[in-house]
Amino acid sequence: MKYPKVFFAVMIFLSGESPLFAQKGILKGQVTDTDSKEPLPFLNVYVSDKSVGTTTDFDGNYELQLEPGAYEIIYSSMEYGKTSRSVTLNAGETQTLNVSLEKADIKMETILVKTDKYARPIEEVVSSLDVLKPNIIENKGVTDVTEALEQAPGLTIVDNEPQLRAGSGYSFGAGSRVAILVDDMPIMSGDAGRPSWGFIPIENIEQVEIIKGASSVLYGSSALNGVINVRTAYPKSVPLTKINLITGIYDKPAREEAKWWEENFPFYTNMNFLHSRKVNTDSSKNLIFSFVIGGNLQVENGFIGPPPSDAEDKVPEWNRLLSQGKITAAQYNDSLEALSKDLKKGEFTNRGRINFNTYFKLRKLKGLAFGLNGNAMYGRSAGSLIWLNNTDGLLRAYPGALTTTLQPSLNFDPYVSYFDQRGNKYSFNSRVFYQNNDNDNNQQNNNTVFYGEFRYMKNLQKIKDFTISAGLTGNYVIAKSELYAGNYNQGMMGVYLQIDKKFWDKLTVTAGGRWEYFKVSVESVADNGNGASVPDSISNQTDNQPVGRFGFSYKAHKETYIRASFGQGFRFPTIAERFIETTVGGVPINANPNLKSEKSWNAEAGIKQGIKIKRFLGYLDVAGFVSQYQDYIEFIAAFYDSTKGLSLAESGLAFKSQNTHRTRVSGVEITLMGQGQFTDNFGINVLAGYTWAKPIALDPHQPFAVDDYGKQLDYINTSSDTTDYILKYRYQHIAKVDLELNYKNLSVGGSFKYYSFMQNVDSIFYSPAIEFIGIKARDYREANEHPEFVVDIRVSYQIASHSKVAFIINNLNNREYALRPLVMNAPRSYALQYSLNF
Repeated sequence: MKYPKVFFAVMIFLSGESPLFAQKGILKGQVTDTDSKEPLPFLNVYVSDKSVGTTTDFDGNYELQLEPGAYEIIYSSMEYGKTSRSVTLNAGETQTLNVSLEKADIKMETILVKTDKYARPIEEVVSSLDVLKPNIIENKGVTDVTEALEQAPGLTIVDNEPQLRAGSGYSFGAGSRVAILVDDMPIMSGDAGRPSWGFIPIENIEQVEIIKGASSVLYGSSALNGVINVRTAYPKSVPLTKINLITGIYDKPAREEAKWWEENFPFYTNMNFLHSRKVNTDSSKNLIFSFVIGGNLQVENGFIGPPPSDAEDKVPEWNRLLSQGKITAAQYNDSLEALSKDLKKGEFTNRGRINFNTYFKLRKLKGLAFGLNGNAMYGRSAGSLIWLNNTDGLLRAYPGALTTTLQPSLNFDPYVSYFDQRGNKYSFNSRVFYQNNDNDNNQQNNNTVFYGEFRYMKNLQKIKDFTISAGLTGNYVIAKSELYAGNYNQGMMGVYLQIDKKFWDKLTVTAGGRWEYFKVSVESVADNGNGASVPDSISNQTDNQPVGRFGFSYKAHKETYIRASFGQGFRFPTIAERFIETTVGGVPINANPNLKSEKSWNAEAGIKQGIKIKRFLGYLDVAGFVSQYQDYIEFIAAFYDSTKGLSLAESGLAFKSQNTHRTRVSGVEITLMGQGQFTDNFGINVLAGYTWAKPIALDPHQPFAVDDYGKQLDYINTSSDTTDYILKYRYQHIAKVDLELNYKNLSVGGSFKYYSFMQNVDSIFYSPAIEFIGIKARDYREANEHPEFVVDIRVSYQIASHSKVAFIINNLNNREYALRPLVMNAPRSYALQYSLNF
């Protein structure tokens, strides 16, 4: 049992508890903002020769242990610049030095990001990073966070699936290469790895950080392409209450024949609120308590309507298929039942959600903080998989393709952290996340995720600008579902280490590694009517993989930063990708229990240039990137099984996740973000970017599967367009601009989004089978082989210091467009928003 002793010896050494590091005097204090009086967390405090240093804790407190003598103490951050104070410390003396700082005039307000599990200035980040501040979320009148995320350069939300720099295609919501986090913890379903965007508390967002490139070292398997981290806000010194009301309607579509409603336009209404405050702030109280409580209510009658009444004309065809033995009696009855339901409804969303954050601190036990955060939602919604046809049925669902879901979701997040006097920070964060999707078409599924992470961070005092971060993380998933015809458990354990060192005040170097272990086990298998089965040989499957990263950021000039990074990625397939076995809208989705894990590497080089034009402050960022994947997982449509399906029964069409060998994505991205005041009354905010990507198949002729007729499947024969071997469901060119001008109480803003034509999709959409049932995917694509561009505008007016009204038009040009084939995006909409803060 020598290893625990060695471990504790190392931890004691890093913690500075050894007598070797005993100090003679203590300098402590609190750093606050001059104007707001708020404490400043994570601010650098160090001796001028950098022999000793630390960072302030969550409440702006710091403590340095120093030998007796005279010192110049530096207080530094990107946002506040550098401020020095002189102090003389005697042996055994404890001296308090509180400091109040003003923001530096030449720096941006958005500078502190948590891309490496702790806050750091944005210029020291070695990967590409975009930051969305609350003004974009609040001013665009969004009802869930995806509407704001769509404005981020290089990011596209395709049918609720995040794509970063063309790193992913379309996968029916099973599996994601972008980790979705709330306060550094994953908020994705345990079985499918799919985010529930409406569950994220938009009413309490401090900022959203979008990290691009392989991030598996710190964030695990699902961060193969990057991370979207939503950071919630904690209370300030002054209590705050916010109420936000939004109501809107959808306009008639550009194509008159596609309008399915008679008089009442589809509408949506959203109300959210927030209250935050600190309690027991009096210095005589031992317990300091802060809390945030918020909620959201959404009612929407969607713009996708039910199938028309003449859909009943399909019944004679179904009778024929039944009489010929092409379908079973059960499939016939299920389809009649689905048709009956579909004729009465279209898409809709009704949900209610409430969330809370709590923070406790004991004055007598300095450095200790703990609390419990939580979020609960109940929703009822209906969503459509494919349209009825490419003309009058563009905004109607195909019979059987509408699914109604009752979805209760909740999470509870206990946490505790301790920041000691020697700069060691220990924290434990945990989450229990439950989600139940009670669908009306034999696709019920629920899952529970138990997640925990222990973190350790240390700024070593004897080594200048040296930080070590380490962690142990794990989760356990219990999944029960008709979709998977059984019950499955999946476990993960990971350990990571990262070191950061700064040299000569110019060069920041980051290096780290992670090892992760997965195991999925089959608890039971049942017949869901789709013939699902799991061979005994793969009833328990494991995989593990080490990954590493390295990067640097170099300050080449006053506001010029050059960076480069290399990182590896590893993604274990989700339960849904492996075991799903169902039929949606007459289209079977088949299991692939033998699916292998993805592996990848990502390299990037970039330059970030600070911009200062009078009082405008911003960054221009240019980056080149390349990612390569092995055993890449794609959702492939082919003729896998001619015995399943109804509308497509004669074709045998089905979807299945497949390992499609090697792929590569390379490209260039340019981003501009900034804000400024040209005069005391006139200001501007801007976020813009252009991304060019070339996602290609490296083994286009190498077979990866065999279809139901013995035909070998490869990239060539499963793609609609093989020019340059471009991967399916990707955009090669994306350009976005969001600009907001503020004059006194008036604000005028607009956004522009450009998407190049999606060159390649599954070849099955061009098959006679698809054409036969009237969907006409090929006809629509050939008639609309052009880029898409969408314009949104907004105008708001500050009625009084605490209230504001806004008018928003989304899709101003009423563009008819589909980011994913067979599902249309929303036509023009008008919304009125009222916000009250007090």
